[in-house]
Amino acid sequence: MNRIYLLTIFLLVIALIFAFQNPNSIDMKFLFWHLNGPLSLIIIVSFFIGFAGGMCLLGYKLWRRSSEIKALSKKLTEQQNLPSAPVSKS
Repeated sequence: MNRIYLLTIFLLVIALIFAFQNPNSIDMKFLFWHLNGPLSLIIIVSFFIGFAGGMCLLGYKLWRRSSEIKALSKKLTEQQNLPSAPVSKS
């Protein structure tokens, strides 16, 4: 079995154990929202929101770097296609 699948199964088992051991309900307030739910669910959802935010930032950074590489590659190709000026010896 692939290592990624094993790691995913392991993390899901850990999350389930965490959820069953923390069934307490808590109140959470953020700006205008009021949320009442199990502690484990709120922690897991918060983790995934943070993970998604981090992945969006990483994606933006990779996209920007890719755009810069394409622009530099195009500039290099243009430079290589220019006829070179003859070198005169004096």
